[in-house]
Amino acid sequence: MTELGRIESDPISKLFKKEEEFSKYLSQNLAILNKKLGIALSEAEGETEAPVGRYRCDITGGTAAVENQFGATDHNHLGKLLVYFANQDVKVGIWICAEVRPEHVKSIQWLNERSEGDESFFLLKAKIIRIEDSKPAVDFDVIAGPEFREIGRERRRIKGEESTWTPMLEEIGERFRKLKPEVILSRARATYLPIPTGFSHIHYEWNIYGRKQKNLDVALHFENTDKNTNDEWIKQLLPCKEDLEKRLDEKVHFGSWSHIGGSHRWSKISVSKKVGYEIDDKTKTWAAEIMAKMYEILTPEIEKRAI
Repeated sequence: MTELGRIESDPISKLFKKEEEFSKYLSQNLAILNKKLGIALSEAEGETEAPVGRYRCDITGGTAAVENQFGATDHNHLGKLLVYFANQDVKVGIWICAEVRPEHVKSIQWLNERSEGDESFFLLKAKIIRIEDSKPAVDFDVIAGPEFREIGRERRRIKGEESTWTPMLEEIGERFRKLKPEVILSRARATYLPIPTGFSHIHYEWNIYGRKQKNLDVALHFENTDKNTNDEWIKQLLPCKEDLEKRLDEKVHFGSWSHIGGSHRWSKISVSKKVGYEIDDKTKTWAAEIMAKMYEILTPEIEKRAI
């Protein structure tokens, strides 16, 4: 077997005596950062000590601002990075240091969670590596990067969905007391929220659909893979239609439709209302009241027939 050497590492300060020396080296060797970060910095990024108001950015130009720091991360250098990023037409902020403190890792993650478009932030730990007696080389450990941007987008998505559905869940209150709101909201989508009934393949739902004209459905949904079972539920509950419409003071639709591809035939009992792009509080109250009444009327009928 071929004898293998061991990779050894040293602090960046062992090869570069000052931050300015390291910045100059990086400005002339941006391919190292390109390869490590998977981005495309060009020679335009190679300007060092570029003026930003009364301050000077270590490396800047093009699409990125780079802040170098010998030693452990601190608030001063984090502040510099933000100033350089905010005052230049850049999309990438890169903070390079010798040691990393956990609170600053969290800060870069937090920035990525809240970044917009193609903006992103990186926190890198710089080091010198060699294989035994080989020539030294500069390398980086990527401590934090824009993978947290997707986490932030998902959190914002969920938060937006909660703003739509939470008031409606609160409105139906005690009738769904056995279900935890956080469990229900974990199933939420921007235009759809199912609420389990406790019976297989049957759930209540709020559903927003339509392209030019948006509609809000309040429905009891049957989604058994056997279309005949779904149709049978509609048939058995059809005698409830007259009483349901009277108590809801709404037209109630009993019907079926085919899933995409036509492989499934699902059924639902629903009340529909035209809505705008944003659902106002009055409509949310209406949807909650319809859901609560449907639950009170139809759930006992399901329980009787499910035995």
